[in-house]
Amino acid sequence: MLYLKKLLSAIFPKRRLHFCNTFLRLQKGMIIMILGRVYGSVVSTHKLDSLVGSKFMLVQCIENGKFIDKYLVAVDGVGAGIGEDVIIAEGSSARMGMKNQDAPVDALIVGILDEKLL
Repeated sequence: MLYLKKLLSAIFPKRRLHFCNTFLRLQKGMIIMILGRVYGSVVSTHKLDSLVGSKFMLVQCIENGKFIDKYLVAVDGVGAGIGEDVIIAEGSSARMGMKNQDAPVDALIVGILDEKLL
């Protein structure tokens, strides 16, 4: 977690970072990313053409260094495995991270943390 704080501080040097709730936020309240642990995979044999080839993962959210009872289904953009701690982008940021930016994606795994949070 400390490494992630340093990384984001380097990216946004003029803004104070706040780690609150499930989200990493900038001082102005903009949601950056969600932290979570991959809990399992979600199999979907029938999906939209724009999602064919996408792997769906079930992610349990981490809040204040603890697991909470909130789960997300996110498209895996980095090849995360079960049990790995990941960084998730949501909304239009997630959609723009896809190869097909017209895909209806609201959550995308964009990184794997090097160290476990818990």
